[in-house]
Amino acid sequence: MSKWEAISIPEELFKKVEALVEKGYYLCTSEFVSEAIESLLQSILEKRKNRLYTQKHVWIEDNPEEAKVGLSEYVANALKCIVEIKTVESGQTINREEPLALVEATSKRLFVVYSPVTGFITSINKSLLDEPYLINEDPYEAGWILTIKPTRFEIEKKDLLTWENYDKLIRLHQ
Repeated sequence: MSKWEAISIPEELFKKVEALVEKGYYLCTSEFVSEAIESLLQSILEKRKNRLYTQKHVWIEDNPEEAKVGLSEYVANALKCIVEIKTVESGQTINREEPLALVEATSKRLFVVYSPVTGFITSINKSLLDEPYLINEDPYEAGWILTIKPTRFEIEKKDLLTWENYDKLIRLHQ
């Protein structure tokens, strides 16, 4: 059975939704909310599907030219509140499965982020240095850790998991 929870909608947004209902775009406010939630869930699923994953819960964009790298939502949730991140320097070459970053959570748990591919580190997400919790809030967008220019992407890509296979892996751990 579904569990229902009350949500709070800012008054300004609620007035805009009511105006759309009055104009006949929606039958009622709950129809708008249902559609908005469905759209949000679809967007989240698309973000997950457009990435490849390691068994160590690191994602990389499926892009052989230059790709963002980050932690999966599964690990971000497991770590609870991330308070610090230390990364390798931009401008260096790194091999697959070498450490890229060290993440610390409030529980004093440390998580090592290993490189999903061999390549050249082109940039670091500087926002994470001041706001490491962005990994918790938005692991697939604002919470990316660094970008890498892969040098052996087509070869190493074969060892990475699609979203569907990664999802099966994390379900085994639950």
